[in-house]
Amino acid sequence: MRTASNQRFHAASAWSFRRGRAGPVHSMPPTLFQHRDESGAPSDWIAPVGDLSLVSIIIPTRNRRKQTREAIASCHRQTYRPIEVIVVDDGSTDDTPAGTEDAARRYRDPHFHVQHLRQAHEGAPAARNRGLRASRGEFIQFLDSDDLLLPDKLTCQIEHLSASGMPFNYCQVADVTPAGETISVFGVPMPPPGEGGHITGYHFHTAGPVLRRQVCAAIGRWDETQSCHQDYYYFACLKARGYRGALVQRILAHRRRHNGATIAQQAQRDGSLDYALGVEQATLKVIALLHRHGGWTRAERRHLARQMLFDAAMFAQVADRKGVVRCLHRASAVSPGRHKLRFYRILFRVWWRGIGDVMRYHPSCRQAVGAKARRRE
Repeated sequence: MRTASNQRFHAASAWSFRRGRAGPVHSMPPTLFQHRDESGAPSDWIAPVGDLSLVSIIIPTRNRRKQTREAIASCHRQTYRPIEVIVVDDGSTDDTPAGTEDAARRYRDPHFHVQHLRQAHEGAPAARNRGLRASRGEFIQFLDSDDLLLPDKLTCQIEHLSASGMPFNYCQVADVTPAGETISVFGVPMPPPGEGGHITGYHFHTAGPVLRRQVCAAIGRWDETQSCHQDYYYFACLKARGYRGALVQRILAHRRRHNGATIAQQAQRDGSLDYALGVEQATLKVIALLHRHGGWTRAERRHLARQMLFDAAMFAQVADRKGVVRCLHRASAVSPGRHKLRFYRILFRVWWRGIGDVMRYHPSCRQAVGAKARRRE
């Protein structure tokens, strides 16, 4: 079932399809790229100044008793003090709340406190917002309940923040199996302002950054309407407002995989249309963000065009032809190059998760393939 906003997306794509081409960005209908920003908040929605040296670790959880206890234990093993851990239970239907209460009693310490909050099931962004409102620390660390912090994380990153004066920094995060084997490591330096991907790129995982409280106060709330990729949009808001962070080139957190995948990756592999729509929605919100904050540069547009190809691949995975065509039209419109053959060469190189099987639905793809074959002859 499509929402009103999704119906507008389909209508915009139909407009472009009837024209037979995806024209330049300024010629596209406004509904193709405009999206209401739901994350804005007054700068005083939380106090911009917290308790000096205190770190607030915010953990949203739902029906994850074992993982939540292990995440809290990883916080207790930190060599840094003082710490407050705020666990926000998002409507668990199992014994996760009892496990969290038990952990709070177990780790009773003058310089380590576990606070347990409960709410109806509203999603991880709402849980993080509630945790932020309850927090008192000068530094903020977000942690998913299925991730772990390594013992030196806070000490290392806060020492770096104190020495550099930067608004935030972030570490490398390793994907690990249940047996503890490292699969991959993620965390790359942010490109300079003006280069492609400065705002729209993926540079760190949710567990990577440690942020100053005043930064979180200025960014505003996590977008509670976003069903997935909430961290992508939240940290795009961070970068769009001019905050720049440094990479601490050490693996200081683990993202645990469940049966070979994280929970989000498993939803992606299961072929959920809701997941694909959520990814598309996040991309559109980032485009609106760029327009508001003056980041609509050629380099960012080029990077966004590539991102939209991955969005098209998500719809290809669930066999949603209209979703694929819609994303291809947007990517073609965003791409700053005049010659679309170059854009489609990028498209062919992506070739991710069956995207090649559905590109034939797009007439321009067939034209590009024919033109390329004729040049070779």
